[in-house]
Amino acid sequence: MARIASTGGLVTVTSFPPPDEADPSIVNLGIKLFAVLDIGVAVFDPRAQSQGVGFDRDAIKDLAQLEDHLLAGLRHDELPAEHRQAHWQPLLGELEKYKIHSDPETLRSLPFELVPVQAVRDLFVAQS
Repeated sequence: MARIASTGGLVTVTSFPPPDEADPSIVNLGIKLFAVLDIGVAVFDPRAQSQGVGFDRDAIKDLAQLEDHLLAGLRHDELPAEHRQAHWQPLLGELEKYKIHSDPETLRSLPFELVPVQAVRDLFVAQS
């Protein structure tokens, strides 16, 4: 039986509000969570995005800071269990299709890989 080896998040730029109305100092990103099985299969949250996050462009200078910021939100222990569950539950449902049963706390404890698309990486290159 396959096991979960790690988790991660595909990070994309979102356009809410529409780009022509957006505050240029704010960056809005979407994170789509996934789990990587020990057999090499990636299982994705079925939603378009698992979590949205916005931040001041000047507050985060590079991809390492971005990863720290996103992980803090996903692994924040002071959030109510229901809130943490909401981020991970759809992915847990997809994992059950592979006969893998887990819980949000276990997923949060696994190694995490941030996978920013090129447009997200470009945000930080432009700042350098």
